[in-house]
Formats: sequence, structure tokens, C-alpha cells
Amino acid sequence: MSPDIVNAITALTTFLRNGSQTRDPQAFSPGQLNVERDFRDLLAGLGRGTSDSPGRIVRPVLSDGLLTLGAPLPDKAVTIGGYSHSRKEKRINKVWLVNVSEATKYPGDQQNLRHQDIVVDHVVRLRVFDEHGRRILTGVPKIAKPPSRRTT
Repeated sequence: MSPDIVNAITALTTFLRNGSQTRDPQAFSPGQLNVERDFRDLLAGLGRGTSDSPGRIVRPVLSDGLLTLGAPLPDKAVTIGGYSHSRKEKRINKVWLVNVSEATKYPGDQQNLRHQDIVVDHVVRLRVFDEHGRRILTGVPKIAKPPSRRTT
């Protein structure tokens, strides 16, 4: 990490830690709460979750056999899966689950995952797991439209 980023993060955490209200020095102002929310969104967008929640998968686009991501998966990502949601049963069901190492075509390219098990069918959630089975990233995929066929 560059020193500028480290300094910015240090200044932000100090700003958030020290309240700015005159009556209660530890109370957060609405501006501080907005900055804190934006900072958490930024961390989630970078694929880093908080201890409470997993990070976000950046711009996933799903099509049959291919999953394209807006940013590479972290090194600790071991498996990735597509999940459907059943409103009747109120639960999320696994549609497919593949190893990241098997889905990467070229070493180091963890943005374009190809695997025969990756399908679009009813997938509304993506989840990435580490080696211990803990969810580290989650996301909602954009389904790529299949190429249209000529009718003439």
C-alpha cells in the first residue's frame, strides 16, 4: 500500500473515532456517518469485508460456462458458487460450486472464470469461500444475454 493511502486511512479513522458534536464529543455527526458508510462500501468494493459481513464481488457478469468479474478474486479464494433463492422454503439453494483453481484458464487470471458447471439457471447469488469454508465474498450477478439468432 502506498504511504498516501495509509495516511488517508489513518486520517479517516481518527476523524471517525473523534466525534465532532459540541455536546457529546463521542457522538458522530451525520457527515461522519456518511463518510464511514462510504468507507465501508469502498472496502467491500475492494473485496475486503468487515468481521461482520463478507466483502462484495466486483461487477460479476454470469453466462453459461463463464463468469467475468470486475476485479480479481483474493488469493485466499478457494471455491465459488452460484445459488438460487426459494421464496416458498425461504432458503438459498446451491446450483453449482467449483474450485477457483479449476475455473481459471490462465494462471493468475482470476477475473475470467470458465468451467462447464457454471450455469445461469436460477442463479441470484454468488458466494466465494476460503479453504475453511467461510464465506469471504458475496455478490449478485448480472446475467449476460445469450447472443440473439438471426431470424431471416
